[in-house]
Amino acid sequence: MSTATAKNKYTAAIGRRKTSTAQVRLVSGSKTEVTVNNKTINDYFPTAELFKTAMGALHTAENVSEYSVTVIVVGGGIHSQAEAVRHGIARALVKID
Repeated sequence: MSTATAKNKYTAAIGRRKTSTAQVRLVSGSKTEVTVNNKTINDYFPTAELFKTAMGALHTAENVSEYSVTVIVVGGGIHSQAEAVRHGIARALVKID
């Protein structure tokens, strides 16, 4: 679902893995910022493995610096949450493309 507002335009998608669900919003812009449950991604996914898993779709698409990402993730463990975030980002990128 893409939505245009007065402030910005975003693309939303939902990613799932096991019992985790991630609601992802990608906002086009020059400021790159990734927040997960109102924390920075480095605070929410503290290990390099989890960070790499969560950001895998953006790195693969080589769009890391083009979008600001906001995620709300619930359920499951921390590993399945990282994979749900990756799935949601990938689905949002497919909608954009």
